Amino acid sequence: MPGLNTTRTGSASVFTMHGVVAGLEPDTCAHRGLFEPAQFVKHLRSRKTPYVELAAALRGEGDALTIDDATFTACDAAALAREHGHHVTLFINPGNVAAGETYFFVLLNLVLDRTTLPRLTLGGRDFPLRTTAERRELREYFKRRLLTLAGEADRRELVHAAARQLGVADLSVPRPLQTVGVDVLRELGRRQVNIANHGWTHGSVGALPADHIKQEIIRGREWINRELGQPALAYAVPFGQALPPFSANAKIYEIWLTSHELLHDGFIGPHVFNRTTLRLG
Repeated sequence: MPGLNTTRTGSASVFTMHGVVAGLEPDTCAHRGLFEPAQFVKHLRSRKTPYVELAAALRGEGDALTIDDATFTACDAAALAREHGHHVTLFINPGNVAAGETYFFVLLNLVLDRTTLPRLTLGGRDFPLRTTAERRELREYFKRRLLTLAGEADRRELVHAAARQLGVADLSVPRPLQTVGVDVLRELGRRQVNIANHGWTHGSVGALPADHIKQEIIRGREWINRELGQPALAYAVPFGQALPPFSANAKIYEIWLTSHELLHDGFIGPHVFNRTTLRLG
């Protein structure tokens, strides 16, 4: 992938998604934000112009497609995009790949789907759990707590504590939601999927001091360089919301990508481009 020269010649969008899964269950937490493969393929075929490389989109030369996280759902979507003639960038967390660990938010989603409790009281608040909407309210509660934790071990412990509170012993993970191995990523690289950096772990930059953010970024980039032979010139902020402290970190990357629903699409500052969530149907 060429250098990310961001001298703009026009306007373009950079879209973001999390993957595809067969047998989509849209009312579950686990399948939140995913698409049926056939639905995604229909979208790819219907575009008048293919998605372009991320660097080209940043110059205003067409729209780009990005996919976040190193799960099979994400990698399957990236493979489909390439099969149908589209460029795609996959942002991964190498720490999860290297350790073979499931993403902590994947486990949280599964716990919320599997609980049979009718309600739960936490922090003096009563959470009914009979409907999907009610379970997603509890998900937001846990997510706010997760966003304050700087360490991966602390984030995983919070999820396991949630499982105990919700009476869920089954933490098995279906294949589509599992973290892929390096062999899958190497195969995607051979198919010309651009693989870029989502940070060593998926921790929120809002919970980390500047020097910790720097190490998360550098460690992730070095792993991608070493194991996949890709330059990883772009960094997608985990959770897409908390903006990094640019004064300390602006020169680490040529471009930072967010995906904040309250910010306008496109460049929102030096080195920073806000992505748009892909919506189908």
